[in-house]
Amino acid sequence: MKNESAELIKSTKIAQITAYRISYGSLLQAFATQIAFKTYGMTLELFCFEPSGRDNFYRRLMKGIRYPNVIVEKTKEYWSNLIHTEYLNSKKKRDKEFLDFMYRNMVCTEVMKTIEQRDKKIKDYEVVLSGSDQTWNPVNFGEKYFTCEFVPDEIKLVSYASSFGREKIPNGQVRGTRWYLGRFSKISLRETSGREIVKKLTGKMQPVVLDPTLLLKADEWYKYVANNKQIDKNYIFTYFLSAKKEFRKKVLNLKQETGFQVITVPHVAQYVQADIDYSDVLVNGCAPDEWLALIKDAECICTDSYHGMIFSIIFKKQFIVMKRFRDRSNVSANTRIYEVLDKLGLENRLWNGGNLYFQMRQKIDYDLVEEKLMKYRQWSYHYIQNILNED
Repeated sequence: MKNESAELIKSTKIAQITAYRISYGSLLQAFATQIAFKTYGMTLELFCFEPSGRDNFYRRLMKGIRYPNVIVEKTKEYWSNLIHTEYLNSKKKRDKEFLDFMYRNMVCTEVMKTIEQRDKKIKDYEVVLSGSDQTWNPVNFGEKYFTCEFVPDEIKLVSYASSFGREKIPNGQVRGTRWYLGRFSKISLRETSGREIVKKLTGKMQPVVLDPTLLLKADEWYKYVANNKQIDKNYIFTYFLSAKKEFRKKVLNLKQETGFQVITVPHVAQYVQADIDYSDVLVNGCAPDEWLALIKDAECICTDSYHGMIFSIIFKKQFIVMKRFRDRSNVSANTRIYEVLDKLGLENRLWNGGNLYFQMRQKIDYDLVEEKLMKYRQWSYHYIQNILNED
């Protein structure tokens, strides 16, 4: 009976709907999800939908109406990027490296550009997996994609480590969120704050599991790290998703006190002059395996990125993570960082606003961190193993 069940799982066609080309973290979490599910014989196919033309215009318009501050920032980014050809060239190279990594290491569909292509392709699957990452962030509400509202009723919906990225959702989204959550037969969340949202809306307590990148240990990630060491000298690696000059100034102070070089992978969404001004080496168009290598080989890391923090932990590095958003901002996703730090006893790795050098020098007990991670991994893998089973 077990053999029959295993064969049935292997033959099940599963689409993976998640973010994958927004940043290094988004791509690597999608990749790690496939590796983790493969452990139990499940093959996920990354569903590559990148709308263009009128479909993309409508998507951006709806997002702009709901979050005008987001559209203002995106407009600024667009014009800034347009006049800085070096950034555009870097972005083209990075996009190519992302695609190369995807098609070399993952199971993916061809890229679909229209809603018609998307709606036709989704009918090929028996199950759709949503997550991980911020698939249910309120910013995505109304697009009907990451929330899987376009998926026909006869296709089973499940989620792994889905995240809202915040502690509450806008009042105007409560009814719609409750409806799409009700379509899922299995739900797991990445944060306890997400679990509280789901409990409030559905009355059901759902499990909290690890971000998929944390399911793989360092020795498993080493297989996908570029093996050519790019920098011979000791260095501070920085990766910022915000354009805050204050962070870069503090890194320069850290450089002066340590004598280390500053190696930077620049802002992924826009041209930032400060990235050029404070870096000794600016790694443009960085491939995902090179990005991993830069973290692995660094003496220490400064970042405001969730997955920049995660991979610093995986590779057992000294690191400091900075707050990318103001806590009261309506697009703040700080809660996901706080939760990982709290869960692993790493609260002192959140920058306290003071001297980076003194805070960075506090040693991390990675034996204790790994002990905690092992328990969370066991629980998360148990959920994956049973995700297709009927309750």
